[in-house]
Amino acid sequence: MKREGQSSSFNSLGRCGLAKEDDIDRASMQLPVNIASPTMHRQFCGASARRAAVRHTPRRHAPRRTFLPNPFIAGSVQRHTERRLLRHPQSAVFAVLAAVDEYAQFVPWCVESRILGASAAPGPRPDRFEAELAVGFQVGATDVSERYVSTVQLVPERSIVARARDSSVFQQLENHWELSPGPAPAECWLDFEVSFQFRSQLYAAFSQNFQAVIVKEMVAAFEKRCDDQAALLAAPLQQQ
Repeated sequence: MKREGQSSSFNSLGRCGLAKEDDIDRASMQLPVNIASPTMHRQFCGASARRAAVRHTPRRHAPRRTFLPNPFIAGSVQRHTERRLLRHPQSAVFAVLAAVDEYAQFVPWCVESRILGASAAPGPRPDRFEAELAVGFQVGATDVSERYVSTVQLVPERSIVARARDSSVFQQLENHWELSPGPAPAECWLDFEVSFQFRSQLYAAFSQNFQAVIVKEMVAAFEKRCDDQAALLAAPLQQQ
């Protein structure tokens, strides 16, 4: 009888325990049952989809902003042109342009100029020769000095083209002077174009703010040289 009582008590407790677990299971199952209704199903699935979209959407990284140019990357090719009417005949202006060995005397930033090889001998200049130039200028707070060789191509009284090579500062440097008749016999048009590319992007970034001023100063220097040369030629005539 004792065993039966214990068994009966155990069975009743077991049944109560199972009943409670069944109630808990049914209670826990009520949420999915309620969600199974059309309205709750749409809300639940919509919220889950939004969470999944947020969870799996890749992050978009904003592009990096560069405040200073990379000094080890070459800058872009820069070009600038200048056109001016000179009160001198083409022959006189051409003579000033062709005297490359005298550039250090009047060209801004040119500190040394000489013609190389047999072309340095006195007499008429050949149509093609080489010249060594040394320039000095300032980029920001940095003093830059450079020495390079230019190949100079002449078309008498019409054009001069100088292309630099063996330069550690310039990837490319080309000067082109073109002469054409002016409105009066003693006048001519001077067209100047310079194209250059720095090996350093840092130098290129600084030069963009000053290239127009540099070109104007160069053309003005050649014009003044023509004025000075004309004054020297006119002085003996005035004394007679």
